[in-house]
Amino acid sequence: MFSHAGKRYYVSLGFADTSQNRKLAELKARQIDLDILSGFDTTLTIYKPQAALSTITPTATPISKPQPSLAELWEKYTEFKRPSLSPRTLAKDFVKIDRCISIYLPVKDLKNSVARY
Repeated sequence: MFSHAGKRYYVSLGFADTSQNRKLAELKARQIDLDILSGFDTTLTIYKPQAALSTITPTATPISKPQPSLAELWEKYTEFKRPSLSPRTLAKDFVKIDRCISIYLPVKDLKNSVARY
């Protein structure tokens, strides 16, 4: 929201409320301030989402890292907990869970680990 010549104006950029989009909104506000000084377009067409989207360069899609298997995650967790566990707990309980993950689970990857069968 801003005022010019005694009239209030509202512009919605149509973006989600994120820190990156707030920076875009700040840039748009600075552009409006400069336009008011040099000649203001009261139709606001250059500030609308269509114009904003055409001037923004799309960002690259992040490359997803391969996710570890459930067995790899359990192994890392076991190594993390090893100093605080008794040898008996490791030999009895943790080996049992490791065997269940390796042999009995229908799915071995993390992505589909919560799938219902």
